[in-house]
Amino acid sequence: DKSEQCFREAVALDQRMVPGLLLYGMVCCLDERYSEAEHFFEMATTTEPENAIAWTMRGLYYEHSGNGIYEDMCFQEASKLNLDHAPRTFIAPQATAGGRKGVPQGPGTQSKTSVLGKQQVSLKHPSTTSIVGGALEEGSAPQTQGAVVQSTKSLGGGMSSNKLHDQSTISRQSSAVPEDHSEPQQATAVPELVGTLAHEDKSKVSTQLLNESLTRTTAEQKGLECASQKSIHADNPDRPPAGPEQAHRLADGSVVSMASRQSGNRDPAESQTRPTASNFLVTASYLLDVHALKFGEMSLAHDLTLPSGGPSPQHLVAQARLHLHKEEWGRAEQCLRSAIELDFQDSTAWALLGHALYLTEDHASARDAYERTIHYVNLPAHIHAVYLRLGDIYLGEKEYEKAKEMFLHACRRSPSSVTWRGVGIACYRLGDVSQAEDALCEANLLNNLDPIVWGYLTLVCMKTERPVEAEQALKFAIKAGLSDPSLIGEIQDLQRACPQLSISLSQIPKTVEVA
Repeated sequence: DKSEQCFREAVALDQRMVPGLLLYGMVCCLDERYSEAEHFFEMATTTEPENAIAWTMRGLYYEHSGNGIYEDMCFQEASKLNLDHAPRTFIAPQATAGGRKGVPQGPGTQSKTSVLGKQQVSLKHPSTTSIVGGALEEGSAPQTQGAVVQSTKSLGGGMSSNKLHDQSTISRQSSAVPEDHSEPQQATAVPELVGTLAHEDKSKVSTQLLNESLTRTTAEQKGLECASQKSIHADNPDRPPAGPEQAHRLADGSVVSMASRQSGNRDPAESQTRPTASNFLVTASYLLDVHALKFGEMSLAHDLTLPSGGPSPQHLVAQARLHLHKEEWGRAEQCLRSAIELDFQDSTAWALLGHALYLTEDHASARDAYERTIHYVNLPAHIHAVYLRLGDIYLGEKEYEKAKEMFLHACRRSPSSVTWRGVGIACYRLGDVSQAEDALCEANLLNNLDPIVWGYLTLVCMKTERPVEAEQALKFAIKAGLSDPSLIGEIQDLQRACPQLSISLSQIPKTVEVA
């Protein structure tokens, strides 16, 4: 078998090539050489132990060989890896009064952030103190002299909101405030830090300016807190006064809705999102890409048994791909229409539906599906085939301008002889012989054995009255196997219309000659 030889050569060149190990093991499994297959599957999972596809394929091998215990073990490992690698989102816990879930408690973990204007400050334990708004960090010199430190707590128990203190007052407070374990060191965090920085590097910090800004900011903060509490109490007299954490939220302008408070009570693990696709569906998609239909069908069968509430759009698309590989056009179309009902904006489903209809020669419906596909923002992976087939449909319906545009899109993505041939044919039908010749010559450079390209080059040379080149192009077209009756008939009609062109029509086989 050619595929087995190729896989063996690939593994011989690189013994750590996981795709080669998996596919060669799969071939051995299908040939019922189970011991050899197990060896290669084990090598693949050993080389990449976090590869969910490798573990899933190894489990499929054990299922095929009848080893149920190892099968379950491999599938559980693959599911675990798929869950670990899936993107997760967590609902941010809301800090509210009363020590709700999600709010860190205890003297070593207290941290509050206050926002006033555009500056922020984070008050933590003195051992891990950091000032964001003033760009100050413990053990490092301040970045600017005009740093403004903000606090949500009062630095002194009897400090008034409208009284400013000078440098000596702040210094006395920072040394005289007793340590209170009920409010663990939040009240003294900023004064201690200011005093420490002032003694460490007096040449770089203007302590007086910093302390004045600190005192002024604290007074303004307390004024905002008092005003907010009075306003809320006036609107709702039955509501008790806001606690420190509630006052902090009101001061920075944030509003905590009931939904936010409820979401703050949720366990972050409960808000974890599930993987977008199961490990069986991911493996099935990979196997269908490499045309491994047997293992792909087994993987899809396992995905269908998962407790997900029925087949997902991704599962239906994968099932349709399997039917397309088996040339079961009707069943593929049925699966794709079901997938589109579940997800109308799935461009991959629309593209595959267009392929299924195109292969059944329902070009009108295929055109509609293809046109929907190319107008989506997220294009499918196989958009190149969509451009080619839609351009071919436009050529058949004599919409040459649209056909040219589609083939040019295909040329931009992946230029080939087929794409340039389509551009050349569309340009020739539009009457632009010069551009048609350029596109056909480009196609001929990429593949000089295409009889259609040589046939249209014959027409171009006849149009431009170059009989010698036209005869040579016709010879190459016949040698390459030109058998398109319409193209041969067009060449003959053009020769009869221009008898001065000495084209030998006797070279055209009688079996394809059109009167």
